[in-house]
Amino acid sequence: MLPLVVPSLLVAAVGLNDGVDWDDVGYAAALVVAVLTAGALLWRLTRSTWQCLHQISVDTAASRAALPGLTERMAALEAQMRPNGGTSLRDQVTRIETRQIEFRSRMDAMGQDVVELKDETVRQGQRLDAHIDRHGGA
Repeated sequence: MLPLVVPSLLVAAVGLNDGVDWDDVGYAAALVVAVLTAGALLWRLTRSTWQCLHQISVDTAASRAALPGLTERMAALEAQMRPNGGTSLRDQVTRIETRQIEFRSRMDAMGQDVVELKDETVRQGQRLDAHIDRHGGA
């Protein structure tokens, strides 16, 4: 259908019914150049679109090929995040946190003992000083 449309458009646009002159030839040449340019642009757009779609298809196929391994790896990581009786990463983190809490409570208790020992030492020193003052010191 396109080969029949272009000559009829050419005849209508240029007006070849009244004879051919140089203006008509210039219009016809401009029309041919415009049609060829539009066709070339349409071809480049179609080719670029096809190449992009092909690349997306290739990338999608590669991604799908990688997904089974990725799914297995994600499942293994998720398993490490759930307690399972001692061997998971989550169980190990929980043990470390529990030990830190116990260690902190022991350190707090030891710190309290040190404060009490210091206070007792001060009291004993005061008693000793009072004893020396009462009984005469050297």
